Amino acid sequence: MSSNPPAQPEYRPDIDGLRAVAVVSVIGFHAFPPWFRGGFIGVDIFFVISGFLITSILLKSLARGQFTLLEFYSRRIKRIFPALILVLAAAFAFGWLTLFAFEYKNLGKHVAASAGFVANLALWNEAGYFDSAAAAKPLLHLWSLGIEEQFYVLWPLLLYLAWKCRLNLLFLLALILLLSFVLGVTTVNTDAVAGYYSPLTRFWELLIGGALAYVPLYRPALSAALAEHPRYDIKQRVAPLVGGATFSNIISACGVLLIADAIWTLDKEKAFPGWWALLPTVGAALIISAGPAAWINSRLLARRSMVGLGLISYPLYLWHWPLLSFAYILDGEAIRPYAAFTAVMISVLLAWLTFDLLEKRIRSDGNNTFKVVATLCALMGAIGIAGYYTFTHDGFSFRHKGLEHLVAASHDFEEPPHNAILNGIPAWTVGNSNAEETIFVGDSTMQQYYPRIRELIGHGLDVDRNRIIFLTHPGCLPIPGIARAKDPACADFVDKALPALDRASVKTVVITALWTNHFMDADFYICATNLMSYCMTLAAPEIARSTAFNQC
Repeated sequence: MSSNPPAQPEYRPDIDGLRAVAVVSVIGFHAFPPWFRGGFIGVDIFFVISGFLITSILLKSLARGQFTLLEFYSRRIKRIFPALILVLAAAFAFGWLTLFAFEYKNLGKHVAASAGFVANLALWNEAGYFDSAAAAKPLLHLWSLGIEEQFYVLWPLLLYLAWKCRLNLLFLLALILLLSFVLGVTTVNTDAVAGYYSPLTRFWELLIGGALAYVPLYRPALSAALAEHPRYDIKQRVAPLVGGATFSNIISACGVLLIADAIWTLDKEKAFPGWWALLPTVGAALIISAGPAAWINSRLLARRSMVGLGLISYPLYLWHWPLLSFAYILDGEAIRPYAAFTAVMISVLLAWLTFDLLEKRIRSDGNNTFKVVATLCALMGAIGIAGYYTFTHDGFSFRHKGLEHLVAASHDFEEPPHNAILNGIPAWTVGNSNAEETIFVGDSTMQQYYPRIRELIGHGLDVDRNRIIFLTHPGCLPIPGIARAKDPACADFVDKALPALDRASVKTVVITALWTNHFMDADFYICATNLMSYCMTLAAPEIARSTAFNQC
């Protein structure tokens, strides 16, 4: 093993170009999903790049006897904190003006988790990355930053201890990589959310980059080992046939094809990461290992436009999703292409300003490192505390006091407790049994009205002059002559509930159901009255399905 690697690796513009590919694919997936179905794999490319660069820095520092945790984490803080603090503060401030209390409460939770770099763990306990509520989480994308920072905490310590104990670093790296990969492949099929957000199932992606960092720094030792078993050294067998430069071009092109295949063929239905994550990670590894002289790397990835986009890729990644998410929240529906394009252009502008006016100045200030780092840590801590305080104080509902009652009403849903039997079916009733009756009948959708009625009673509704009755059954369409295979009790409920409406004491009838879902559900059947028992006995596919509601 060489003990004196170069002080600093040469700057590789092609890696910044690869960063550009990663961030464009992620933004494409978020803004234009039909065109970038698998664009979420850009995060996996970022993982490989981060693992490569961080491990390179760590190994060089260890070999030269210059490694200190304080210096390493100071550099990480100056690199990551400035843009993140700005984006968290901006999202927090905009949320104050635009979000309802329950939304702002969730944002506060995510601000606190992001400031503590545990956003992936917080989201793990909520739902999946691809769930329908994901678009309404402006800080959803910061789960990946949590994974990286958790890696940055554990990996330097582990490498330092292994170095001091003179362990075989390559063996250690390969062992952890393999264990993490196996865990990821098995977990994604048993617990998809854990497989996506757990650092243990993701570390292997960063360690692929770590393995790439080890090879060029200690190539003599690795080459000597391979020379003992030349049949395993693909490059020794292929490079003489095609030339070294051609071989680099081939593996670079293979890497591009793997990434392109992942972007265009993967989608959110795949069990990801798992085996599928090999496409982007191996693709990124091949591109990096090809070296800066490969044609694709030097002519395409190293172009000024690609490098420029790569340089702002971190703040661009931070800015783009909050803009798209807030646009979705305010509009109430999927963001339109022109609005998505506008949000992306604004995020590019904000990313450039963040990089040029904030990041570069802080990172280049080497004279006041302690003060800068202490200030950044204090600001991050303050915004984390503010987020936690917002979460524990229910999102400060006083901000939109007049509207919060409407929002609260939209969440009303409670099954009425059964306290009576009417026509042989359980019911909830309140009021004078001799008074005029108002009957609410329907599926579970009707249950949203129960809390409102209870509220009216508490505010003076005269129960001595009224009688209120709730007849509900989840999933049952309140239309006569309709049976449901999944719930044979529906037919009996409708047969007994609807006649109860035809009584002299009934003054008002309210019928409610989730009509659109019922009309689209092929589980309902038309049954004539004299065939009802026969239909419910069979409840089989042989009975006509799709024509039911047309006839109704």
